[in-house]
This record gives sequence, C-alpha cells and structure tokens, in this order.
Amino acid sequence: MSAIRPMLAAGLFLLACSSTITDPNSLVPEGENEPGKTGPAVDCAVRCENLSKQCSDLSAASCKTLCDSLSESKFECVENAWCDFAAFKRCFETPEPVRDGGSNPPANDGGTTKPPEVTITAHFGSVKATHLMSSDKTKLYSSLSVAPKPTFSPALSFEFPNVTKAESFTVTSPSKGSCNVQASFTLSSSQIGVSMTLTDVLPSAACATFTDAVASKGLNVTLHNVPYPNGGVASKVIINLSP
Repeated sequence: MSAIRPMLAAGLFLLACSSTITDPNSLVPEGENEPGKTGPAVDCAVRCENLSKQCSDLSAASCKTLCDSLSESKFECVENAWCDFAAFKRCFETPEPVRDGGSNPPANDGGTTKPPEVTITAHFGSVKATHLMSSDKTKLYSSLSVAPKPTFSPALSFEFPNVTKAESFTVTSPSKGSCNVQASFTLSSSQIGVSMTLTDVLPSAACATFTDAVASKGLNVTLHNVPYPNGGVASKVIINLSP
C-alpha cells in the first residue's frame, strides 16, 4: 500500500493544479444541483481531510478541488478505493447516473423494431477529462465518461442494439492521432454511456489531447456488427455526441 501512496499523491496534485476532474454536474439538469448521489458530496471537506490522514498527504487545495468537482456517488467511490490506485482510476471510468426521472423510453411510437442501421445523437453538456500522472512520471492516464440521454434515428420501439457487444468501432472525429483508443459503450432508453481510460507513454500526449478534444468538441464513432438482444444484427450503430 505504501508504494501506491506516492502515485496517488502525484496524481491528485496534478488534478489540483489542472482542474481536470470530470464535472459531475454536466449530466444534471440546470437548477437540480442539490446534494444527493448526483449532487455535491455531503460534508466533503471533513471526509476528504479524514481520508488524507489515512492514505496520503493531501493539501487543502487538493481537497478543495475534489470537493468542488465530485458528486456524492463519485466521492463514495473514491472513499472506498482511496489507497488502491487501480480502484481509484475506475471511479472515473463509470459514467455518472443521469437524473431524467426514470427509465421510460423516448417517444418512439410506431418505431422500427430492429433496423439494420441506427444513429444515436446526444448532448452531454460541459465536461472535462481527468488526467493522472504515474508516480514515476513515465505515463499519463486520461479518463472521460459521459452518459447523456439519447435520441434514435430511425425511432426504436422497444429493443435496443447491444452496443457492449459490438464487433469493433471506428472513431470518425476528433482525430485520435497516434492514440490507441479503447472505449466501452452502454445503451438504454435513458442514456448512451461512453467511457474511456487511455494511456500515454510520455513524452507522447496523443491520448490526453484526444480526450480533451472529445470533451470540448464531441465524439463521432461508428460501431460495427452490433447484435440485438433477441436476435438480429445492426451492421452499423453511429454515435454522434456533442457538448
């Protein structure tokens, strides 16, 4: 555990200086930022101070950055993973829960049951990528997760393609440069989730540049050969995300 602490300290120092923690409120409708799982972490300053005594020597500025940036659900994850760097990273790989009032699907009366091609469009609002440097300063980890509410073309009546089992995917924009982009996708009537944690071997910063570009400009990606849960395949699922 002692070997992990320097890495955490270095990563959190970077977070405090760059303010690049994912904005958890980007998925919360304006005016609904009250405390709760998707609202600000409750009693965050006290909880963060307690954690800093247990696992790393955090400055007051570092705790303030965390508390200003993390929702209750994310801070609970950080609390549970504080001394485990791998688990700490996973806290930022999971999309924030959306607060759209439930799981009722969008109005899609008369929609096509299993179209061979589907286009998904969504707006994720204002977000920032998370950048963490390894303790030996040879690698830079960049994470970004969004989960906005989707619209479908053609309209889907009840069955959605299983995007988690897509055969492959192609990034159309932004340019990924030399970054080896790996991402996970989830889909329901209430959210299209995209999560990525990418690694640069310094001095390269291609993946950091890519995740920052996604946060500021959006993401266009095509998933190939996506199965439907009860049989059938969508040859293409095009995902167009924008701020």
